Amino acid sequence: MVKRKWIFGLTLFILTSLAPAAQAADEYNFFAGARYPGPARAPGVDIYKVEQTGGPHAKGYQRRVVDWWPRKGVDIIEVKSAMPLRTWTLRDRELNPQAVGEHLMLGIETLTRRLSWKWKQATKFKAHLIGFRGLGNRYGNPFEPYRFYCPAVVLRMADGTKRCFTRGTFVKEDEKFILDLYLKEIARLRGKVSKAKYAIRPGIDASWPDSAKPGQPGTMRVQSEHFVWMSGSQHAPNESYSPWVNRDYPEKARLYREGSVTFAEDMWAHHAYAGVLMPYWDRPQRYKHNITVCGTYRDGHKWLAGYAGGGYGGCGI
Repeated sequence: MVKRKWIFGLTLFILTSLAPAAQAADEYNFFAGARYPGPARAPGVDIYKVEQTGGPHAKGYQRRVVDWWPRKGVDIIEVKSAMPLRTWTLRDRELNPQAVGEHLMLGIETLTRRLSWKWKQATKFKAHLIGFRGLGNRYGNPFEPYRFYCPAVVLRMADGTKRCFTRGTFVKEDEKFILDLYLKEIARLRGKVSKAKYAIRPGIDASWPDSAKPGQPGTMRVQSEHFVWMSGSQHAPNESYSPWVNRDYPEKARLYREGSVTFAEDMWAHHAYAGVLMPYWDRPQRYKHNITVCGTYRDGHKWLAGYAGGGYGGCGI
């Protein structure tokens, strides 16, 4: 009996010891900045300091002074243990064709973004990573040399201020570090999304049957929890670039479709967490968002031309 009590006590001690660490890890949120501000002030954020002659209830015109800056939690960020501290390395800022191709940026964008900082920022600097802006994707574009996309990051600089750095600012090792952490955190965010079931909208089966495999005449659909992509199933004869279905690189096209699904569901989770009213949230029947993939060839003869539009619960890309 004593032995059982000892084992139970040891088990309870281990679980109790681990709980605060696990809780602390969950408390820090790299996506906190994505949420719309509510009526309540976020913990750790200072309010504006206001001084008025005669106090806050003074009558008539009185001199009023407001200290807008700096505010803790907005202009000055305190370090938390969950914020990774890293030595970041800026990319080579020289404008060259290879760099432009790697990052899918126009030459003028590369020139502006990389050269504008050179005179005021060291090539290497230490800073804490405090959050993400936007989305990343481990797939990138399989038809381009750059194989993954990391999101923009917000860093806490040495003086306590924060600054946002977009994709393409840092060397590949830093961007891989960003991506790995992002994938872990976005998976946790997706786990918080509502588990409500979304159905395919009536009429889709008739107008866009999932009747063909890539490369065969017909139409095809790709589905995920909240989205359905409707497309032709062939690479158009006169088109050189066809990432959704491609006759010459079918495996790259498959990865492109798979990456699109991942990106869309990450976007859904990100928007939902931010507080955006997603399609059909406010309706009794929830339907998947319809995406018509233009630039594909359906039924062996019909070219799906590009257009802008869609409507509620649908779009064309």
